[in-house]
Amino acid sequence: MAKQKKDQKKAEQYLVDFVIKQRQINDSIKPKIQEDDIDEILANPEKYALDFIEASFAKYLPKYIEAYNLGDDFAKKLIKL
Repeated sequence: MAKQKKDQKKAEQYLVDFVIKQRQINDSIKPKIQEDDIDEILANPEKYALDFIEASFAKYLPKYIEAYNLGDDFAKKLIKL
């Protein structure tokens, strides 16, 4: 029973640490909307959207990888309990 409580406390602390770090990553991602000519956007909104998504994804890819690794580490810690 004591080990179960100890493991529960560890799991809770792992979760708190994970959420704090994940929030820091999320807060650092600030996509900026491209400022293009409205006529160009209206002429081909799909291209505008795809360009925006591609640029944002490329810019923040390291953050996405960091968040993925953070979640992976969190899961591995829980599995070890």
